[in-house]
Amino acid sequence: MKTGHLLLIPLLCLPTVLAAGDYHTFRDPDMTREFEARITGFDAESGRVSVVMRDGRRGAFGLDSISEEDQKVVRDTAVDLAVASRLDVRPSERTERGERGEEGNFFVVPVTAGFDIEVTNRNENPVEGVEIRYRVYFSRAVRGTNERTGRAEVNHVQEHIEGNETLSSLAFGQRVTVETTDVDLREMRQKPLSQCTGGG
Repeated sequence: MKTGHLLLIPLLCLPTVLAAGDYHTFRDPDMTREFEARITGFDAESGRVSVVMRDGRRGAFGLDSISEEDQKVVRDTAVDLAVASRLDVRPSERTERGERGEEGNFFVVPVTAGFDIEVTNRNENPVEGVEIRYRVYFSRAVRGTNERTGRAEVNHVQEHIEGNETLSSLAFGQRVTVETTDVDLREMRQKPLSQCTGGG
């Protein structure tokens, strides 16, 4: 059985050399040293590139300290970041509840849930090939017996589903809605002690 609240993590990707949010291996101009990082910003005036390493450390370096190929990746990704910042992404949860029933010492309500991800283009120009990736987290209830007390108990194991949808083109001001895959959940609430039976 699955129970608990949903948590949505939407990711926005654009079709250039390096999709915003991906890690890239950078090399120096001599191609003798390399490091892996994710681009978070680029200041064209100063030529400084802001990055995050895989271990979470943040850093910055000059554009001329990396290879010409990597410089192109930075410039392309900077365009993506600028475009992505003008895409308005608003998720909203949707639920459909069934009738309450009983199962042992618990009241149970079936719930079908998911998210609608609304994407609006605030850029002045059309944006093509926008990919919406999402991951929805939920918990699965596992019924068992407490070894110490011998009483019935419910433990929760976290699970997730993921998906993606590509929007071929978004005109200025256009709004589209991406629906995530539904998850069938069960809300469980323990009955009052006066209504419980031994062992559940």
